[in-house]
Amino acid sequence: MKSRLEQALKQFIPASLIFAGLFLLLRFYEWMLVQSRMGDEINILSLEFGSLGYDLIFIFAIISVVMMLHVMVSAFLPKTAFVLSNFIFVLFLGLAFSAIQYFSHTLVPLSADLFGYPPEDIITTLVSSGGVGWLTFAPLIILTLLMAAGFLEIRRRNFYKNNSLAVILSGSCIFFGAWFLPHSPAPENFDHDIDYFLAVNKTQYFLSQTVDYFNDRSIKPTENKEYPFLHPVEYKDGLNQFFNTSGSDPNIVFIIVEGLGRDFTGPDARYGGFTPFLDSLSQRSLYWENFLSNAGRTFGALPSILGSLPYGREGFMSLGANMPSHQTLISLLKPFGYQSHFFYGGNPNFDNQDIFLEYQGFDKMIDQTKFPDSFGKNNNVDEGYSWGYPDREVFSMAAQELQEVASPHIDVYLTLSTHEPFIVPDKTFDTLFAERLEQLHWSEPRQRVAGDNSSIFSCLLYTDDAIRKLMQYYESREDFKNTIFIITGDHRLIPLPDESKLNRFHVPMIIFSPLLKEPHTFSSLAVHSDITPSILGLLSMQYGYEFPAEMPFLSGPLSTSTEFSSTLDLALIRNKNGTNDYLEGEYLLSDQRLYKILPNLVLKSFSDETIKNRLAGKLKQFKVNAVDACENNRLDKKAQVSQRKVFIATKTEEAFVQSQELSQFTPEQQFDMARTFAFRKEYFESRSVLKSLLNKSPNYHDARILLARTYGWAKEYDSAILYLNQTLERTPAYADAFCAWADVEYWRGNQQESLAIVTRGLAVNDLNEELLSRKARALMLLNKKEDARQILNDILNQTAKHELANELLRQLNEKNSYAN
Repeated sequence: MKSRLEQALKQFIPASLIFAGLFLLLRFYEWMLVQSRMGDEINILSLEFGSLGYDLIFIFAIISVVMMLHVMVSAFLPKTAFVLSNFIFVLFLGLAFSAIQYFSHTLVPLSADLFGYPPEDIITTLVSSGGVGWLTFAPLIILTLLMAAGFLEIRRRNFYKNNSLAVILSGSCIFFGAWFLPHSPAPENFDHDIDYFLAVNKTQYFLSQTVDYFNDRSIKPTENKEYPFLHPVEYKDGLNQFFNTSGSDPNIVFIIVEGLGRDFTGPDARYGGFTPFLDSLSQRSLYWENFLSNAGRTFGALPSILGSLPYGREGFMSLGANMPSHQTLISLLKPFGYQSHFFYGGNPNFDNQDIFLEYQGFDKMIDQTKFPDSFGKNNNVDEGYSWGYPDREVFSMAAQELQEVASPHIDVYLTLSTHEPFIVPDKTFDTLFAERLEQLHWSEPRQRVAGDNSSIFSCLLYTDDAIRKLMQYYESREDFKNTIFIITGDHRLIPLPDESKLNRFHVPMIIFSPLLKEPHTFSSLAVHSDITPSILGLLSMQYGYEFPAEMPFLSGPLSTSTEFSSTLDLALIRNKNGTNDYLEGEYLLSDQRLYKILPNLVLKSFSDETIKNRLAGKLKQFKVNAVDACENNRLDKKAQVSQRKVFIATKTEEAFVQSQELSQFTPEQQFDMARTFAFRKEYFESRSVLKSLLNKSPNYHDARILLARTYGWAKEYDSAILYLNQTLERTPAYADAFCAWADVEYWRGNQQESLAIVTRGLAVNDLNEELLSRKARALMLLNKKEDARQILNDILNQTAKHELANELLRQLNEKNSYAN
């Protein structure tokens, strides 16, 4: 046994040193990736390579763990131990490489927010970054080959036989001794977040954040019956003094701009000059220069802005169909006659937005599934992935949808064009960017940063211009004089480096209205969750509205002090699973480090154990309360429970769904499962899965269409048409729904009705080949063969392998041959 142990260690040490060398080499690769993204204002070389000692300590700690596993396996399976330990080393290299790739795109280390997204959302985000391709993985492949070559060389030359036992034991002691040394530099040794992020090892950071994540997951809802966030609310609002009284209820328009950080707009903005319209509008508005988002990502924007709601574990909307009963500005104003409309060019299922919005009772929800073919997702489709329809298209769609809308109404816009991959839909703005950059006379380092990120600034110019045109539309409406506009960013753009812990949250806040008496700028600290309490207060004081005496608001109303000050007392959620920041007045606790907040949101490291411990206690209690309120439905006593389940399952369906353990599958996987059942004509099983899926994702339109098709295939045509009608009520322009309905009418022999349905679909999707092929089928069966032939030839000229068109043309030709 002793000789086997000695042999195992002698074999392991050389391989571990190869791993250590390649791991350190990744620092050089990281430096190569990030140095081109940043200017000379930051000493990247010093920060990246100044922490190599910490990297080495961290590597030795990893090796010590793998060594223990190697020794234990070697006692029974020596060859397997060598393969296993080397496989683990390769996995660590892969993790390190992935963490570096993530950092190079975001300039923020990968953390536990990874666990807050389902796999399909992660894939969507990776694809949208525009930086993932085969060449991306070339360095990892090279590293793996180098490591494999090194291992083979060790075995071929028998290097381990030349190592003395003393050398092996000394190396082992060094590896295990790494556990008693710091594995990363201390955050307090750096003036700015980006400095620390450059210095810290990205793998070590991710693993430490993962440990914190699982510690937070251990928080369990308490058994008490209290409502931890519910408190009395007096609807007194400082905004009242800035508005003239109107004779009718005001309209409210929210424009939530993707990634619009304070660094890019407003006076003295670090990268200012690329939102000229918003800059000018801020001078005619109520403007908060020290304003924060509650969350560092989009997932937190809608719940915070519209409801001042807590975050739960991973963000309020992540609870999906299990969101606790709650009220927002939308539901609170509905009894007063307000119509509500939501406009978004992207996928409504992302972050469970659709479930949250349906809960509020929005009267109209426009997303990417509701745009007809006449609207283009992106004019530059050849340049890569797009999250959805660009802002101009969304605003144009809104102008159409709002033509007949009467006051009062609430319109909510969530923009997309300033999101990765930053593809500007109109190339004119690339030219405007170059012209504006030349006019700004920035320093050379800052110009280089702007040049390297030119697509970001072009998109900012584009979105700013789109908002200008949207405002022109509202100015043309008769009710413009009675409308309040609230414009803010959902969070700061991530790909450019942060200056401080608060920079990620620092966004502009503009309230503009013809009802304003005069413009004002406020310096007090305020946050997204202040907005709804302020609007309710304004409506209560000026229009006599009555609202619930108790509400679970996180904060508010907006402070209107012209001097820098703060009365905030709440946590911020940086990422999903990342509630690590707490604000109390002018103090910030972030990642267990205490700061004093100075004017212009400058952070100064501050040492006071009493204050630090108090904020740490508040942060811990906030997390406990958030989990308790959200997971035990103890948020709001007075909120009416919304019926979120579309389908009520029978006991047999419930038993089947439970037997399939659907909760462990993504919606896409559940859909694939249901489709497999349907193709095998196992309709009960397919429908059970689809109904369960639709209860959680009511806007998964393909699932509802498949459900309808299962009824059509079973000749239950009325049920099929019922579900297709439901689909078109949710997405009036969805071509696949018209196709399915046309098929149902075809199956039951009603070709005239099939043609009528296709005609409806083509009215909004005039070039859709699936609809056109079904039109040709209906015309053929109605004995209009030449019209059908012309349509089929047109389709095949564009898509030669179109299956249905080819089959129909074959049938037409066969009939002609038979007739001749």
